[in-house]
Amino acid sequence: MFTEKEWNGRKELFVKIKNELLKWGFSSHSSREILVLFDRKMNIAKLYPMKDILKLLAGEVKRTKGGFNTGEFVSFQRKGGNGSLSKTIPKNSIKHPGNNIQLKLKINDKLIDFLRKILIAEYKIK
Repeated sequence: MFTEKEWNGRKELFVKIKNELLKWGFSSHSSREILVLFDRKMNIAKLYPMKDILKLLAGEVKRTKGGFNTGEFVSFQRKGGNGSLSKTIPKNSIKHPGNNIQLKLKINDKLIDFLRKILIAEYKIK
């Protein structure tokens, strides 16, 4: 969680690197050109062009209670956790897994509507 003073000192950095953070979080490698989402209920894999996804997600950077959001659909925050799986690493250590960054995609009607417009293909998995 950022204090107001910490946020004011770091916001410019997050604005500057938000596109790189999104690329890292969603594709990891620049050669990845599609996003695949899988609907478990219907057993359907849906493919979307990554360049359009990244453009949509790169919105305004806003501070939140646990980190920051970029646009309406993505939040970055500290992963957290109680440390039960990492008893040998102190919770205040940068190496503690609870201190990793967690990226969340917020699925809502607006995102679904956008995805419908850019769908490349869908495949039924039997």
